[in-house]
Amino acid sequence: MKKPKPQFWVIDTDAPGESRGQFSASGPYPTQAAAEAAIRDDIRNVWEDSCTCLTADKTRPWCKPLHIVEVRRTVEPEITPSIRLLDVTDPI
Repeated sequence: MKKPKPQFWVIDTDAPGESRGQFSASGPYPTQAAAEAAIRDDIRNVWEDSCTCLTADKTRPWCKPLHIVEVRRTVEPEITPSIRLLDVTDPI
């Protein structure tokens, strides 16, 4: 089996997902450096689009931590329903 190409994703702990305890993710990126570059570009865009009242405040963090994660395994659940009939009558 051919080894899959590396994939890196950025998990944004400041952006909630669809359910509680989930976060949004962006990617995949081919390298960790590419994921880091995407983070820098995104934060730069947010900074440049922000008003001076936000950029002047040096006491507040701009976002919560971001995680760069590497895909280690990809799985796909397979559900196969099975229905059986059991003979439960006593022979006469």
